[in-house]
Amino acid sequence: MYHIAIPSYNRSDVIGSKSLATLEKYGIPKDKITVFVVREEFLAYKKTCPGYQIVIGVKGLVEQREFIENWYDLDSNILFMDDDVSDLFFVSDAKTRQPLSNLNQFISDGFAQMSEVGATLWGIYPVDNAMFAFKSQEISDGLSYIVGAFYGQKNTRDIHLTKGYGTVEDRERTILRYLRDGKVLRFNKVGLKTKYFAPGGLMSEDRQKIHQIASEALVEKYPTFLRLKIRKNGYVDCQVRTKLNKI
Repeated sequence: MYHIAIPSYNRSDVIGSKSLATLEKYGIPKDKITVFVVREEFLAYKKTCPGYQIVIGVKGLVEQREFIENWYDLDSNILFMDDDVSDLFFVSDAKTRQPLSNLNQFISDGFAQMSEVGATLWGIYPVDNAMFAFKSQEISDGLSYIVGAFYGQKNTRDIHLTKGYGTVEDRERTILRYLRDGKVLRFNKVGLKTKYFAPGGLMSEDRQKIHQIASEALVEKYPTFLRLKIRKNGYVDCQVRTKLNKI
């Protein structure tokens, strides 16, 4: 059994056509899904998300995820999903993305395999790049980046992320879960379509600058597991130093 938690901020106008529509397309029951919002946006979400449970949480991505963990039962399975995921897919070759045949089964299997290998965190390929995903090991349980847009975790409540690192909180979660369990599980042939740093969301306005500052601070804190990367557009990011083990 699992629960789907969608933290959302300032996106009441798009969540219905993005993540909720994606889950509906794959036949995920509404009673499995809870949307977590801030108090001042509760009525807006109630209006645009009829039939879904809307819960008033707190502002801030790290803080909201912590609220969600405390809201669900200890040791329950939580699938965290961003509010603007437009689709999920399986990579069958270097150019082809196919819809998942059964999302409910995939999520259930993700938690089952996570438990089997002794991990408490699992995820999917972090970027929409069929060629790279196809070349990757199908399933890995070493150190690999578990993107915050779509991941499952056992609700152990013993991992505490650094406040103020919201834009790179998934990197720190990856590292801390890896240090806790000696592994994280990633399904490298499954990916998602979303737009990182889209308008709205749980970050501040000048998110790229904030992201750079947070990236530099996190690399300094975890130099063994992270490195800075400057992209072609000058955007400064931090990357997990991947160490994949094939299952």
